[in-house]
Amino acid sequence: VVAHRRTIKDFRYEISGSVSYVKNEIVDLDGQEVISGVRILKEGYPIDAYYIYKADGIYQSTDEIANGTPLSVNVRPGYLKYWDKTGDGQINGDDRIITGSSIPSYNYSFNLNVGYKNLSLTAFFQGVQGINIYPTLNMIYPFNNGAGVTKEWMTDSWTPENPNARLPLLTTTTATENYVSSTFWLRDASYLRLKNVQLKYDFPETLISRLSLKRLSVFANAENLLTFSKFDHFDPEKNIQNNNLYEYPSLKTYSFGLNVTF
Repeated sequence: VVAHRRTIKDFRYEISGSVSYVKNEIVDLDGQEVISGVRILKEGYPIDAYYIYKADGIYQSTDEIANGTPLSVNVRPGYLKYWDKTGDGQINGDDRIITGSSIPSYNYSFNLNVGYKNLSLTAFFQGVQGINIYPTLNMIYPFNNGAGVTKEWMTDSWTPENPNARLPLLTTTTATENYVSSTFWLRDASYLRLKNVQLKYDFPETLISRLSLKRLSVFANAENLLTFSKFDHFDPEKNIQNNNLYEYPSLKTYSFGLNVTF
């Protein structure tokens, strides 16, 4: 923990923070590999690393498909293409790679306290860095469970007129070639969140003494007010092992009140 504080006449401030680094690696699994969904346990790699295909862009033409290594004969322009890791001219389970992390490399937090005379502002930030999540179901798949599509699928999916789109061709999930587990869908779930912020005013003793009070303050408080993250599908502060959206997100909470000491 590192802290710095200073007072300049009626103005005061304090900054403090901490950071921890975690490097995890499986050193002995008796030579075994344990594969569970999109994750794997293997010696020499982090716990629950991702075991998925490496996406290599989007097919733009039938010629590119003919000269490439399509996942199946159903692949057409607008579909994802995958890296033929083994170089055997076909895409199968042997072409999967180990990548990403289900455990953050860094956990950090810091506090900011600022005050001027009887007015004070305190803020607490918390975050993680170096962690990935593999979203599934409605967070990725269009028309999942009969649902509609998100705005990004309508505006950012591949079409002949939009060949540089971020998403592949819009299809149902029956076109499984686009939805095999791959790095295309893997997301950076790092985030920084303003967990708590409070603005408080302490009334002067000369005033509250007339009311036979020892202390009187009024405050406004907010929790989970701001979140900074590349992951915008859902609350990034979630159980990473849970890849779907069936989890209650963190709530923004506002409160106001008085603290009175007699």
